[in-house]
Amino acid sequence: MNSLQARPPPDPDRIARTMRRNAVFGIVAGASIVGAALLAVLQGRSFSGPSLLFVILGAGMLVVSVRLLMPSYSRQLIQRITALEATSHELRNQRTIRLNRKVLLVLAVVFSVEVLIAFEVWPLREWQSWIAAMLGVTLMLVVLVSLITVRAKMGRY
Repeated sequence: MNSLQARPPPDPDRIARTMRRNAVFGIVAGASIVGAALLAVLQGRSFSGPSLLFVILGAGMLVVSVRLLMPSYSRQLIQRITALEATSHELRNQRTIRLNRKVLLVLAVVFSVEVLIAFEVWPLREWQSWIAAMLGVTLMLVVLVSLITVRAKMGRY
């Protein structure tokens, strides 16, 4: 499909179903991570720093997945998509550009804090891969948000 052709409007119910399906996988993965961590604690084993970060990530995944499975979230999502589709294309582009500028500002602050953390923690060998991943993900988000902003300014979003 050419990017200049009109896209069909998104189906809010289909989007909600897809999010719920992904949330079920998130609950399974998050519960497995947190459950394994609890089992390790009950057996008296300790965690290294990166393992603790992984457990925190799993707990976050579990909480977000539970939120996505709530019926109120699906209704809210469908209402937001319907309201978004009711606005004009130009207004959506303007909102996208404004929102992405704010997101880029937040990402710049986050990246600055991550760099400071990296300088402090880099000598710890076991944390180096996590630090590199953290910085890499933030940079990829900056590139992604920048591309979306450029496309919105060109009127192709």
